[in-house]
Amino acid sequence: MRNKQEFSRLREVREDRDYTQKEIAEYLNMQTTQYQRYERGESTVPADVIVALAKLYEVSTDYLLELSDNGGMLRQKKKPSAKC
Repeated sequence: MRNKQEFSRLREVREDRDYTQKEIAEYLNMQTTQYQRYERGESTVPADVIVALAKLYEVSTDYLLELSDNGGMLRQKKKPSAKC
């Protein structure tokens, strides 16, 4: 199990983009409770989920994993008009 703070950036970026946990869970084709476990650090986030979120948010995987603070935000904070 990971430290709860290790994935705090997942929540920060999601909120910056104005997505709900339910919207992200639907995008990832999973239950909302499973996604919530990722944000809380209660479950290990699979690599394919990190990659999918990085593509959606247009940030690096390193940024989401808090391995880098440089260049994480590659676009504006608002979510796109089209649904994910």
